[in-house]
Amino acid sequence: MPKGIKGFQKGHRHSEETKQKIGLANSRSISFKCDYCGKGSKAKPSAYARKNRHFCSTKCYSNYRIEFGQPSEHPRWQGGITKETQKGRGNKKYKMWQAMVFERDGYKCIWCSSKEQIEADHIKRWSQYPELRYNVDNGRTLCIKCHNKIRNEHPELLE
Repeated sequence: MPKGIKGFQKGHRHSEETKQKIGLANSRSISFKCDYCGKGSKAKPSAYARKNRHFCSTKCYSNYRIEFGQPSEHPRWQGGITKETQKGRGNKKYKMWQAMVFERDGYKCIWCSSKEQIEADHIKRWSQYPELRYNVDNGRTLCIKCHNKIRNEHPELLE
């Protein structure tokens, strides 16, 4: 095998018979009704067989997932193993706390005054002090570099 060519069938040529079979398979299509809007659509047999539900467009698929999708159907679903401490992060209350901390500190790191890549940090740990999670006095604005210094030098201060 020449240098630089990788893969078991790199450079392999199909026979004429195989090319005809592939062409025939690609020319067929299956008609179906969209599971979201009910509009008729077509798909190749191989693509149709791979899926449990069938949609006429990505828009219908997205709308279906928003309305009826179950978390367990997501490819990265691991059975609902989210830690209790992670559930509060990212909600509206947390985002409001974060915005108030940023505003109080002037949208800059309190240690190096950088305005690049800032994060809101809890002074007392999120997991150990649930009553202080959304207290603005328990927050400070740090840039990623300063936040990483805390993580590396004082891992006991983190979760």
